[in-house]
Amino acid sequence: HPCPLFAYVLEGELESVFEGQTFHYKMGDSFYEKANGLHESMKNLSKTQSAKLLIFYISEKGATTYVPEKN
Repeated sequence: HPCPLFAYVLEGELESVFEGQTFHYKMGDSFYEKANGLHESMKNLSKTQSAKLLIFYISEKGATTYVPEKN
């Protein structure tokens, strides 16, 4: 994503791969991702429980918050 973000895990457990490092987050955790970093994946670690994130992007009004995947 071209802008920094702050996230808070509202429900569940997640695994995120950012800049080649794997991170595990659970309900109540928060994290920061710098601008222009490579966010490779984010997945729910449970097959039965949903996961929810609250995300705040810090960017100019109207600016994109993601980079489209190349085909």
